[in-house]
Amino acid sequence: EKIPEFTNRWMCNAEERLEQVAREGLPGGNFAISPLDLACTFFDCMACKKRDMQFHSVIGHDCLHQRYYSYCRDDDVSYFYQDLAMATDHCRPWSCQNLTIGRATKRAQAVIEACGLNPMTATHTDLKELSPRLLCKTCSRPGVRMVMAWRTAVSFMFCFIFFLS
Repeated sequence: EKIPEFTNRWMCNAEERLEQVAREGLPGGNFAISPLDLACTFFDCMACKKRDMQFHSVIGHDCLHQRYYSYCRDDDVSYFYQDLAMATDHCRPWSCQNLTIGRATKRAQAVIEACGLNPMTATHTDLKELSPRLLCKTCSRPGVRMVMAWRTAVSFMFCFIFFLS
């Protein structure tokens, strides 16, 4: 009975903290919607160097609940309680302190603009409904056209991307 309530509270808290990271890292700062809903919001982890994570994948990223190594200090009882609490799953409390706005954010903004949308208002749903196909002029050659979905185009860092449909 209490587990769903606890889970919802935790998720709201985690979203608020991730939203704060996004608000601090995205240019502009005037958001009509949550920056976590924007299709252009990507996170990078400074601890393990994993890049290009969006909200739903970043929330469970391993570095956000780092391993806890027990140590025993008998001069302070608070360490005993901390060790006892952490012994359950050997992890520290969830934290997004190792996250920053990802380099893919700028690429995503350019791709979204190529699709004719405003990157500061375009959501995942908007792009899913549009279902754009983009052409990579750099990778295409005579007789071969490199066509891709918008998320794939974001990963083509040094290419010239054009909206097809």
